[in-house]
Amino acid sequence: VSQSRYEEMWETIARSGASFLVVGIENLNEDIRYHIGKKFSNASIDYHLAQAKKHRISMLLLFIVGYVTETQQHIEFSKKWLEDHVEFKDSIQIHWDQTLAIFPNTYLHRNKDKLGITLGTNPHLWINIKTGTDQTVRARWIQELVAKSQELGYNILDKVDNHYYLEQKLSALSMKNL
Repeated sequence: VSQSRYEEMWETIARSGASFLVVGIENLNEDIRYHIGKKFSNASIDYHLAQAKKHRISMLLLFIVGYVTETQQHIEFSKKWLEDHVEFKDSIQIHWDQTLAIFPNTYLHRNKDKLGITLGTNPHLWINIKTGTDQTVRARWIQELVAKSQELGYNILDKVDNHYYLEQKLSALSMKNL
């Protein structure tokens, strides 16, 4: 899709009256997004954040922390990304979440041995023996990312764990804009 087509799309979104979008970016590291199946570049994220800001459309960015291939190096990259994109801190809200669960008959479950995953008693309690990550490490990563985000002045949402909450948030924004 050409850049002029994207610009036209953003103009249409703005004319429609949109003031707030919820976007599941999942991870700031391209290799992780590609593994998940979300094949878009960080340059694309930058472009769309700039367009949202230009059109005065706020965004809630949703991230999963602790994907099966994620390492401390990925977390450090995310912190650096936050530093490099502080110009967007007033137009975005961020939710860092540790919700990755591995369920039967999914890609991650079928490829657990190849990926180095040891399953626990609950779909959220998995360990990646190749990367050395477990629930404790992933929880620490969220704390690191939240702390860095707050240090830089980003608005962090910590209660976006269900559709009911999102519905309430979006309804409140809709009422505010009437």
